[in-house]
Amino acid sequence: MVTPMRPETRRALKLVVLKVQKLRGGRYTGLLRERNGTKLTYEHKTDPTSGQSAVKIEHVRPDDDATDAFVLTFRFFIQQRETASFAWLAKHVMDDPGLADEWKGAFTDVRTQLNAFLDSPSPYNEKVVKPPTPGSDELPTVVGEYNYTHRQVMDVFIYGGMAHAEPEKWEALERWKANELGFPWVQSLFDSILMVGLHAISYVGFISERELAAHDGAPPAEAHQVPME
Repeated sequence: MVTPMRPETRRALKLVVLKVQKLRGGRYTGLLRERNGTKLTYEHKTDPTSGQSAVKIEHVRPDDDATDAFVLTFRFFIQQRETASFAWLAKHVMDDPGLADEWKGAFTDVRTQLNAFLDSPSPYNEKVVKPPTPGSDELPTVVGEYNYTHRQVMDVFIYGGMAHAEPEKWEALERWKANELGFPWVQSLFDSILMVGLHAISYVGFISERELAAHDGAPPAEAHQVPME
C-alpha cells in the first residue's frame, strides 16, 4: 500500500507539473523548437568605396515578449519562497514519508547538478573603464573587473529589469546593453542558461507527474525531450 503524501507535498508537485507544462507550451520554447535553438553570427564587412570596416550581427532568438512570459513562469522554480522552487522542495518535502525515495534521489541529483552549473564560471567577463575627462591628459582607468558565474548572468537579466529592477543589477544590464557588439553574445549566453534550467525543471516535472500518478493509480508519465542549444 502506498503511503499518502502530505497535502502540501501533493500541492507542490501539482504546481511543479502545471508550471512545467506552461514553460514547455509557451512561445519561447516553441520558437526554440522551430528554429533548433538560437543563432548568433558576427560578420566583418568592408565598404569597397570608403574602405571602412563594419560588423554585421545576425541574432536569431525568441522576441522579448516571449522571453518575458517564459521568465515570469521560470521564476517559480528559482525564487525560494515559491512552492515550486527547488529550494522550497528541498526544505519542505524531502522528509515526507509518502514521497518515494526514487523521487527524492532523482530530485537531489538534478538539483545538485543544476546548482553546480549555475555556480560555475561563465565565459562572460567584464572590464569597466572610466573614460578620461574631455580636454584632459588623463588616460582611461579601469574602475571594475567582473568574472560572472552563470547564476550571476541569469540574475542580472531576470532581476535587472525583467522581473525586478534591483539597482545594482539594473546598472549592470544597462551597461551590457550599451555594448553593441558584446550584448548579443551575453544575451545568447542567457538563453543557453535558461535552456539548461528548463532541462532540469522539465525532469523534475516528469518525476513529479510520475509520482502523482503512482499515488492516484494512473498510468506513469512518459519522459519528454526539451530542445537545447
